[in-house]
Amino acid sequence: MSDIDDGSDQTPEVVPNVIREDGKKITVTQRTMHASFESPYPPPDFLRKYQEFDPEAASKIFAMILKQQDFEIEIRRRDMDLNDRNFDRVERIDAANIKEQADVAALRRDEIEIKKRGQWFAVGFGVLLILAAIYFARIDHAALAGASLLLVATMAAILFLQVYKPDGGGSSSSAEKSNQDDSAS
Repeated sequence: MSDIDDGSDQTPEVVPNVIREDGKKITVTQRTMHASFESPYPPPDFLRKYQEFDPEAASKIFAMILKQQDFEIEIRRRDMDLNDRNFDRVERIDAANIKEQADVAALRRDEIEIKKRGQWFAVGFGVLLILAAIYFARIDHAALAGASLLLVATMAAILFLQVYKPDGGGSSSSAEKSNQDDSAS
């Protein structure tokens, strides 16, 4: 559908005080016309008016329109290719992130399992040291009994003095934490 202005909207514009070379004042009137249409192809009346000035105007206008359409199609094709490449990239990054999260979860499970074994070992070793302290106390070797109890107390102190690092780095003793603080400052 085309919407052509047939000239009824033409408004004359008067250019004031134009003086010719011979000194006479003349009035010059300039007319403009506005036309619009909703199709990429101009209506036939529009083309006929252009062909009054240039007989090849219609073919030039159509060639220009086709060239513009080809350009827009190429831009859309490139945008789609770029979107596809970006989508593939996002998929690869997501897959890598999911794999990394799975690996981190597996490492944490392994760390928890190692800590459980260590705790059971510490409990067993502590019970063994307490039994040894009782045995040494019965055979009147107070120094060995005291040494065994001192080892149990040291193990308990080490377990209670460990602090948890919220950054996921595991645990460290208070001494290690103070050494890290000293080296940072």
